[in-house]
Amino acid sequence: MNIVLNTRFLGVVFVLEVVLLAMLLILAVQTSAEAGTCHGHYWSAVEDETLNAYYGAYGANRIQDASVTGGNNNFFVNSTWVMYNEDNFAEVGWIWRGGWDAPREMTVWATDGDWAADHHDTLTVGSSQNFETRRTSSSGSVWKWYAGGDLKKTKTLDMGHGNVGAQQERNDACDNVEESHWWGLQRMESIGTRSDWEDMNITQESDPDYCIDSLSDTAFKTDKGPGTSC
Repeated sequence: MNIVLNTRFLGVVFVLEVVLLAMLLILAVQTSAEAGTCHGHYWSAVEDETLNAYYGAYGANRIQDASVTGGNNNFFVNSTWVMYNEDNFAEVGWIWRGGWDAPREMTVWATDGDWAADHHDTLTVGSSQNFETRRTSSSGSVWKWYAGGDLKKTKTLDMGHGNVGAQQERNDACDNVEESHWWGLQRMESIGTRSDWEDMNITQESDPDYCIDSLSDTAFKTDKGPGTSC
């Protein structure tokens, strides 16, 4: 009699273990799927496509608060750039990485696919900052990067000109970041002379939680809310 009871008891335990294991597997799959929706790399970007022959880019941006998770590998970026192609460009703006207490000025450059970045002074949330990258002379390919009018980087690149653009970028959709706002966007049509953008074009709007609202040819913002148009 005891043997029969023990066998039934063990059978019940076995069934419960199987059910529990199945529930854990389902939960793991659901958790993995939910986590997967957070991964990726997202842009909300615009370009002035009037001419692919600009020697500099300039714009002002509001430094927004951001809750960046996932450690130093995750980031939130606002930047403006001159890009000859995806392997050759000069970019400047600000970045907030996971684990940081405050955002920092950022300079980025690429030559024939070999790219690098530097982080500079910290910035105050709620303040505004202007950023600029430009070629310094018509006789060479020396570029300079500025933040708040202060020189941050000087480097020779393997490009002389390119399109100009600006963006908001994040690499994790779970990060809670404020809307971006760029204004006073300008390009350098000749060495040392800036002029306003004239033909704003939305080039990439892949972020599932933000859409681009063009305010004028020289200003745009990203708004929260699902969808691809504001």
